[in-house]
Amino acid sequence: MLELIAHLCVGLSVLMKGIDKIEHPGKELVGALLIFIGIVILVGSFIHEKLEHIIGHFKLYIFGLESIVLILLGYSYMVGGSRLMFYFYYLAGLMFIAAIFIHLKYVIPKEKREKAAIVVMENQGDVNSIASQEEKI
Repeated sequence: MLELIAHLCVGLSVLMKGIDKIEHPGKELVGALLIFIGIVILVGSFIHEKLEHIIGHFKLYIFGLESIVLILLGYSYMVGGSRLMFYFYYLAGLMFIAAIFIHLKYVIPKEKREKAAIVVMENQGDVNSIASQEEKI
């Protein structure tokens, strides 16, 4: 649930910045790109479980996209003259980078162990059924 809230906050933030950029002359392309990225993040946060089956480790791609966009938004705020806002965007971007490493180190190996345990249990079931069939003979 907290992960969904984080993705929603990032997606809405990127979407609002895109709307802000599209209003400035000469920044329409950047604004449209930010709006597109914001929509991708928002949609991906709701259907990431379905997309995990199609695109392996989809969550990692979203984390990477969010970290890059947040750091770029922080740079945009810094160049725009903001005194403190860019620090929060930089920090959030770095936290998503940390989430990528945590996911790679702990979550993916755990998923692999769970899949291996399921395969072993299925194989043991096959062995037990073969043994019981041999006993009947």
